[in-house]
Amino acid sequence: MQSVEMAFERHRLKEVHIKVRDVFGIKSPMKAAWVQYWPEDEMGEFHGPGDFVWYGQVTSAYDARTQGWEEYGRHHGKLLFPDEPY
Repeated sequence: MQSVEMAFERHRLKEVHIKVRDVFGIKSPMKAAWVQYWPEDEMGEFHGPGDFVWYGQVTSAYDARTQGWEEYGRHHGKLLFPDEPY
């Protein structure tokens, strides 16, 4: 992955972690979930609080964690970024 893409994904994850703290009160989102990433398939797996699991197509482990948290929010009826189109 190119460094510009990686920098964007890291920045996006940082924004998502801030929202997760605010919306769900999770003090350490990095410790509250774990991800698995298979680069050859561009697939990721996110394991969040309460046995929540999400699988999807991603570009990196950062992207898997970001998308996982966003899906966790949707699953609980809360959009982390309600003004953004999905």
